[in-house]
Amino acid sequence: MIGLMNVLAEEGRKNNVRVNTISPTAATRMTEELLPPQALALMKPEAITPAVLYLLSDDAPTRTIMGAGAGSFAVIKIMETEGINLAPSDWTPEAISAHFAEIGDMSTARALESALQQTQKYVGQAAVRAGVKL
Repeated sequence: MIGLMNVLAEEGRKNNVRVNTISPTAATRMTEELLPPQALALMKPEAITPAVLYLLSDDAPTRTIMGAGAGSFAVIKIMETEGINLAPSDWTPEAISAHFAEIGDMSTARALESALQQTQKYVGQAAVRAGVKL
């Protein structure tokens, strides 16, 4: 969903179309067995509606993930680690497993600010490994 939001936001930017994602939390038949009745009573679907309406408004941002539930609202940010670039011979699940601590090192994590930032980072890392000047 996030990748789709990012691509649609990039495409929509030229026509002033904003694209966002809502992450709702509400009581449903699936959650009725998981939470106490007092909690479920607070999680009315209509408590999400203000976030949806805001994200549809002329004042809305773009590329925003908004959490909404029980009258609480938050902006959700996804962080990405710097990661590593593996040689083609290491494009295996075993290599991912062997390097997972380095791949998942959160000390290098940062929010992606544009839809193409991730692609540019990956291509840049691959170019360095291949000795290609971009």
